[in-house]
Amino acid sequence: MLHTTIVRPNGEQVQQLANEIEDSPYQARQSFSAENIEGLTQGMREAGFQGVLIVRPHSDPAKRRRGIVQLVYGHRRRIAWRQVCAEGGSACLVPVIIREVNDVQLLTVGAQENLQREDLSPIEEAQIVAWHERMFFDKNQAKDQAVRIGRTR
Repeated sequence: MLHTTIVRPNGEQVQQLANEIEDSPYQARQSFSAENIEGLTQGMREAGFQGVLIVRPHSDPAKRRRGIVQLVYGHRRRIAWRQVCAEGGSACLVPVIIREVNDVQLLTVGAQENLQREDLSPIEEAQIVAWHERMFFDKNQAKDQAVRIGRTR
């Protein structure tokens, strides 16, 4: 079935199949704590999915036409909810808000979210900084870049 991802005004929440949500291409985090994911999964077994994921229309036009979106943030919650759905054997619908987010915004939001976590490895942190330097910012803007992602120069 072909369909178009519609960006709803005013942050309207919609339901999206979890298998139609791809990771951000700028997700530096390579692994998530199994204990942390299990804690989220257990909470979702008991209370369901609380909150929403923020996604953007896919950057690949062909995938966008098929309704595939890219995750802006909420990776751990999506992983945990998919586990709950797999246990129940049902279609895995996730509440999302679809926003138009460009690559710079996607990278910056992901960097801010990940760098606030204590368990980010030095390699993952370096990947975030490298993406910023290589793709979007000139070296003379290092201070501005650091402020964007919550770090000092």
